[in-house]
Amino acid sequence: MISNRRGLFRLKISLRTILVFLIIVVLASVATYFWYQNRQLNIEKIQNSERRNNEESKEVLAKLKNIILIDSDTEPTIARIDDPKKLKADNPEFYKNAKKNDYIIIYKEKAIIFRSNDKGKIINIAPIINTTKNQKPKNK
Repeated sequence: MISNRRGLFRLKISLRTILVFLIIVVLASVATYFWYQNRQLNIEKIQNSERRNNEESKEVLAKLKNIILIDSDTEPTIARIDDPKKLKADNPEFYKNAKKNDYIIIYKEKAIIFRSNDKGKIINIAPIINTTKNQKPKNK
């Protein structure tokens, strides 16, 4: 009778162990599945954002090219102004008429503030001065 109880006890322990192990495996699988789905959504959001930014940049450049002759060989850096107050604090003369959602288009030799409304409007153009070229090397 005693040996029969030990056998049932071992059977219960092994069934509990197997059940706990299966629950852990199922929970880990579910967590991995949702992590992977979330990761795929984030990658998709980034790709969509990059695609949308590229399309928006092409539209802005197309409007700007209708207004002013610009070099089409070089690719400019384009940024949308979100907080003109911060920019005005750094360079009030250049950014004085800039508004939210205007664009800054930066070429190697000039910077342009462009308002991309229906027809498009150039707000300001300024040359970019490379101060590192003008500095004399230090003598040792």
